Amino acid sequence: MNLFKNTIAVVIITLIFRFVTQAVEITDPIADYLVRSQEILLGRFERRYYLSDKVYRFDIDLNNDSKKEVLVSSSLDRDGKQGNLFHVYKQVKNGVNHVGQILLYPNGFYLGRIDEINAYGIIKWGTAGGGTGGYTAYIFDGEKIIEKDLGYIRRNEKTYELEGKGIEIAAKYFTSVSDTIVDKVERLRAERGYKPNRSAFVSSAKEIGSDELSRKYGVRVDPRTYEQALDDEMAKESKTNTAPIPGSK
Repeated sequence: MNLFKNTIAVVIITLIFRFVTQAVEITDPIADYLVRSQEILLGRFERRYYLSDKVYRFDIDLNNDSKKEVLVSSSLDRDGKQGNLFHVYKQVKNGVNHVGQILLYPNGFYLGRIDEINAYGIIKWGTAGGGTGGYTAYIFDGEKIIEKDLGYIRRNEKTYELEGKGIEIAAKYFTSVSDTIVDKVERLRAERGYKPNRSAFVSSAKEIGSDELSRKYGVRVDPRTYEQALDDEMAKESKTNTAPIPGSK
């Protein structure tokens, strides 16, 4: 019964939090993210910060309207090879409002004109393994994030060659591409005159370390790194599994 009551209480608190953050302007997006991200969407199940953990922040103009949006994530919200789940905040009169989430890599991405959809936004690669995958555009219309597929790279069932619209997207917008398609990309650039705009690449996010998270935001930080915590847990399990059963010889 107590467990049921606790569960109901958590649900009610979460709903209240969502209502309040939607109705009230947010003064600090980092503080808001630290609360909001306790609801697990992607990444680690255990929402604990360790010594090696970081919060990532981008301040960028998503829709080319001369106003910068704020994108916030952390090392807790890593989704394997797909990147990190970033929470997006737009500027309002006295702060920011939360408008959605997108998957991005903290080490940077393309942000600029996208001819294929006649829009300005982010282009992000999502891998499916073996050189295959797809490019996605994230567009901010001033109120919400819109996701659009731009093109895929697939393996031909007969020739096993990589092919698809995604190779053209790579050739047109990205200065760095996978070794699996580099020859095809260079050929397209030579044939069609594609020259990726280096200035459209957003560099690495600002990193906020565990020390600042603890000092400024009151986050409880485990004094171990996440890797050390995993090693400790494995050692504990190994010790438990090898312990003699009481009464056995």
